[in-house]
Amino acid sequence: MSRQSLCISLSVLLTLGLLLANTADAAPPMIKYQAIKPLPSQFQNPGINGGSALNRIPRIDPAVVSLQVRLIRKISPYEAQIAIVGAVKNVGNKDFRSGRNQQSAVLIKNIPGARRPIVLQQRAFTNLNAGASFVVMQTMNWRTSVEFPPSFKLYLSYDPDIRLDSNPLNDDAILTNNMKELDGMKINEIVRRMLR
Repeated sequence: MSRQSLCISLSVLLTLGLLLANTADAAPPMIKYQAIKPLPSQFQNPGINGGSALNRIPRIDPAVVSLQVRLIRKISPYEAQIAIVGAVKNVGNKDFRSGRNQQSAVLIKNIPGARRPIVLQQRAFTNLNAGASFVVMQTMNWRTSVEFPPSFKLYLSYDPDIRLDSNPLNDDAILTNNMKELDGMKINEIVRRMLR
């Protein structure tokens, strides 16, 4: 094949390639789009129409919702009478119904270096309606000059066999919200501010 024939062949191929490319750009393939149906109401934005999705799931959920320090009275610039106040609430939307001695709220004191915590309060409960709450409280004198102050913990204690008692009305749905702690150094900061 001569050089001239080769050049003509390449020119024809190049022209055909450009023609095909322009045709492809001019007429893209047809794509069918489907209309998106709205989500059912139970899956829509949780902030609209009835609160969060979690609130609409039937559940029984006793929880420790707070553990705080309250000032009762000032004794000196470095000492006060305080109350450690915890609150337990059924944050679920179904009532908690149980038997006696199956559950309680326990407030303990952990002293640095001590082998075991000290139980300050243990409040047993049997029934806790959805949205209902109760308080666990311990008063004491507090000196901000103590170098290694104790810490406190409020937690829910259940009978180990509570899920095997054939009573679904005392099965706590969420166990991760059953405890709160107050660090002793944090309490020192709070009490110092109260004593100013």
